[in-house]
Amino acid sequence: MNIYEKIDEMSKDEKNTIKHIISKKLLNMFLIGEFKSEKDFSKECFVSEATVTRFAKETGCSGYRELIFKLKLEYEKTILKAKEEIKKNKINKELETIKSMNNWVIQSKSFLDSLIKNILLQKKIKILSSWQNLDSVSYFQKVLQEQNISSQVIKIELDYLDLESYFDDNKCIKLIIISESDFKNLASLYIKKIINKKTKNTYLITTYFKFNKIYDNDYQNKHLLSFNYDDSHHVLRHFALINLFFYLNLKINKKIYK
Repeated sequence: MNIYEKIDEMSKDEKNTIKHIISKKLLNMFLIGEFKSEKDFSKECFVSEATVTRFAKETGCSGYRELIFKLKLEYEKTILKAKEEIKKNKINKELETIKSMNNWVIQSKSFLDSLIKNILLQKKIKILSSWQNLDSVSYFQKVLQEQNISSQVIKIELDYLDLESYFDDNKCIKLIIISESDFKNLASLYIKKIINKKTKNTYLITTYFKFNKIYDNDYQNKHLLSFNYDDSHHVLRHFALINLFFYLNLKINKKIYK
């Protein structure tokens, strides 16, 4: 039984109030990694230093100093190690998320090649975006502008009543990007109507849940937002789309779409 376990056992002795108080204070001190001097600790427990020393001896230590020394060793072995492991796991998760985003872009090759080919042919694109994706779409617009490709962004929350008229133009590429969970039902109906026209110039980027809920499962020009550790938060999806649009930028600049 290590020193922490001994003190934990002593904390359960509620018949001896002083022993209970001292052990509970020690356990709390251990959990936050704050080890006080015997003088300060005894004041906090409202007991004498001699009482604290007697308690320490009951644990098998020569005194308070040895007790604290053993507690520090146990703290470094358990708490600090656990914190380091949590930190390591968090870093690994972040790296795996980035890796998964990149893989998601790579897996979109056929979708992107078709999109790029048509963009370069038509030189005109209309982008329908939900609010969650507007920042990443703004970056994509700059990419298109550098290539003298005309682009128009339609904000679904503001312009959903005019969606069909916006997308009636058969001489431009249409890109629909929907990812957040609460876009208007009315807008969903318009988007479904547009998608079900099955025009080769209309492309869709959305989530698996969104697609299965309102779109035709046979629709080909789609790429689903799907990468490890996607928690539906707009920040992660923003960076996933930035990666996607960066890839588009490289391909458009090289004019490679075969």
